[in-house]
Amino acid sequence: MRFDPNYHRDSDTIDNVDFDILAVNSAAAAYALATYALSTTGPDGVPPVAARERTQVEIPE
Repeated sequence: MRFDPNYHRDSDTIDNVDFDILAVNSAAAAYALATYALSTTGPDGVPPVAARERTQVEIPE
């Protein structure tokens, strides 16, 4: 089915959730998020882990 016939209707309740599709979409979203989070070569300019430098930040008292 291309669209949910119950979308925004009184019959649109938690009782008619397609849990198989929810699982597929949740896995796809998790994969996309993890791929982006672990990427260090993207357009955001974050250097690769090996090229990062640690610095000590001094906090004034």
